[in-house]
Amino acid sequence: MTLKHGPNWFHHGLQAITRQNWIRRGLRYRLLRPTAHWTKLRPCAFECSFFGHRYRGDLSNHIDWHVFFFGAYELDELQFLKKIANYRNQVILDIGANVGQHSLFLSEHYKQVHAFEPFHPVRCLLEEKLALNNVENVSVHPFGLGEVQENGIFFVPP
Repeated sequence: MTLKHGPNWFHHGLQAITRQNWIRRGLRYRLLRPTAHWTKLRPCAFECSFFGHRYRGDLSNHIDWHVFFFGAYELDELQFLKKIANYRNQVILDIGANVGQHSLFLSEHYKQVHAFEPFHPVRCLLEEKLALNNVENVSVHPFGLGEVQENGIFFVPP
C-alpha cells in the first residue's frame, strides 16, 4: 500500500476526541459520521500504536478506520478473547483474518495463532503487519474454511 498523504490535523483532532472512552461510543461515532466516515474518505495511509504494536492502515478501510479513531475494531471481542487466554500455551484460529487486526492483537496472548484469509490483497496487508512487528507466532493460511472441501469462485467484496 503506497499512499501519498496521511491524516491531516483535522483527522488527528477527531482522533483525540474519539479515543476518549468516557464519551459514549455512539456520540463519538456521530461526531465522525458527517465529515470523516470511512465511506467518505479517500485512501489515506496512517501508522499508529496498537496494544504495543505498530499498526499501518488506510482510513478508507472500515477496520483500519476503527483502529485509527477508536483504538481497535470490535474492542469488546478483543478484550473477551484476551480474558479467556488464561494460559499462554493456547492456540486460536482467526477465520476470515482480513487485514489482521485480530491476529496481531491475539499474537500477544496466545502461543500460536492460525489466520485464514483467502483474499490475496487483504492477506498481504495482514502479512505486512506481522512482518512490521516481527510477529512469529502467527501462521497465515491462504484459503478459507467451510463446511465442505471444494474449490469455489471467490467474489471480491466491495
